[in-house]
Amino acid sequence: MNFAGMLAGTLGSIAAANIFGCVMNRQGAAKKIGAPDGSVVPTSAASTFEYYKKDGVAAPTVYHLYADNADTASSKPYKRFIDIAEVWRKSLGLRAVFLLINASPQAIPAEVKTAHDIMDIKKRHAGAFDRPGAPPGDDIWPVNNFYHCNKLFINNYGRHDLAIKAKATAFKWDWVGLGPHAWGCGCVQVNGRFLGWMRGTKEGLEVADAEMTASVGHKVET
Repeated sequence: MNFAGMLAGTLGSIAAANIFGCVMNRQGAAKKIGAPDGSVVPTSAASTFEYYKKDGVAAPTVYHLYADNADTASSKPYKRFIDIAEVWRKSLGLRAVFLLINASPQAIPAEVKTAHDIMDIKKRHAGAFDRPGAPPGDDIWPVNNFYHCNKLFINNYGRHDLAIKAKATAFKWDWVGLGPHAWGCGCVQVNGRFLGWMRGTKEGLEVADAEMTASVGHKVET
């Protein structure tokens, strides 16, 4: 896939939702995850339209922040985090995983099939679909938000050892312009402490909350 293919596919899904939306699943993953009746858990262009149509204005993005503890810190928290991210992706029925390949000070957008694929450098680079560039501007977000509705955005900020006395307690990263319905998660390790976050809708995050808490650590903020 290249950028032109991504753009064509996204615009095609928007057009199909506008033309055939009345016969498409407009609740997204709501039934699949057992969300309350009337809920919309966006996982397609049609359900994204429905999500914003429901009340006229979408609810703000929901975030869950996690930090390791004595029970979880010693046993490969990054691998456990990726394992739960993949379980979450499957629970929501998301098609793929979106990530950024570091090309400092820029980044390369890429798409892989599963969360575990981001741990394979060959698969990461094989999934690249554009040249290194700056973050998207306001002009592309109306399209990008439909692209992201059926992908899980994963951002790994790596390990950092800093000469500071302050203790890291929580971490969150996001893009200005990324819609409340878009699914994302990420992590960082600061001075040996592993921190993670998830973002999306309330019902969608609840699917993986217990597993993320048990595997990564206690929830420090919602």
